[in-house]
Amino acid sequence: MGKKTKEQFSRIYYLSKELELWKKRKAELEADIPLQGVVNDGMPHQKTNKVSSPTEQKAIRLAELTKKIDERIAYLESEKMRMESLIIDIEDPILKQAIYLHCIKLYSWRETARRIGGSQTAEGVRQLFSRYCKTLEEKDEQAG
Repeated sequence: MGKKTKEQFSRIYYLSKELELWKKRKAELEADIPLQGVVNDGMPHQKTNKVSSPTEQKAIRLAELTKKIDERIAYLESEKMRMESLIIDIEDPILKQAIYLHCIKLYSWRETARRIGGSQTAEGVRQLFSRYCKTLEEKDEQAG
């Protein structure tokens, strides 16, 4: 993957947020599909290929959008797993937890510190993260 920088960890955070957004949107779409005894597979069910009812048209649009969202979710899941390998390689267990809880689980720094426990504070955990990223950037500058 190359450099482990604050931007890469931020990328994990935003991938996680986008993934949650699309999962929620998919659930909304699925809830919007009418369930009145009609099979909603996105295909018209008449002898011709003509889509005649607004419900059928809506079902087709929802099926198409759901398929695109599923593709985006699959992409984001694979990217997120690839990025999680950065976290797994971290040796410091507190730092590893902090990055995982904040960037993957999307907890605030306050909640992250609370879940880590001990004497951790939100500011302390955030600073630990920032110092780690700065150290990585400095190592990359020296190596490059």
